Amino acid sequence: MAVENKVVYEYIEEYIRQVQPDLSVELEQIRLEAERDGVPIVKPEVASLILTLLAIKRPKRILEIGTAVGFSACLMSKHLDKDGKIITIERNNSMHQKATENIKRLGLEDSIKLIYGDAKEEMRKLSGEFDVIFIDAAKGQYDTFYRDSLPILADGGLIIADNILYKGLVALEKGAIDRRNRTIYKRMREFIKMVMNNLEFESTLIPVGDGIIISKKLEYTERNDKLYEQDKS
Repeated sequence: MAVENKVVYEYIEEYIRQVQPDLSVELEQIRLEAERDGVPIVKPEVASLILTLLAIKRPKRILEIGTAVGFSACLMSKHLDKDGKIITIERNNSMHQKATENIKRLGLEDSIKLIYGDAKEEMRKLSGEFDVIFIDAAKGQYDTFYRDSLPILADGGLIIADNILYKGLVALEKGAIDRRNRTIYKRMREFIKMVMNNLEFESTLIPVGDGIIISKKLEYTERNDKLYEQDKS
């Protein structure tokens, strides 16, 4: 079976990007530098979706797992609530250094706290709850990041996970996947099933960019109602 390795047709993707509002000069420069250096960052249409969600949510605290060069952290700071804070974790030293430079370039040191280290370890050290948790790191660890996010996510909070469909391969039958992609294929499929079947969340998988999952943690009474309905059925 032929595989295009695409989630969205290129002509649709191109049109969507054409109608996106321009980034600030500083953010556009960071985006261009990332593109030049081959550093993957959130796609423009994904960035637009995240900004819309944050504009609705107006989060006080955001946790980002996977900083890269700091583009998405700087982007998300646009819709932080007053005196809000983003904590972002990056384990790659060169990426951490570049992100530090970019955050300083935009004058966002007071809004964004950058942590150098392994997210699996650093998340356990965090205190307090987060309104939004954005996962954009090692795909094979998404299930761990998700589970570790549950205790520190506020009721009504969002978990957003990017690059879920892995170039569209996750949606194919197992027989169409070549050997080198089978492990990530299996892990991402298991992750999607886990998220979509978590009754304490309302979740959706959207084929935008490389696929994105958005999960809202239900309020206490909503969770109880959903579990009750499940038991009745």
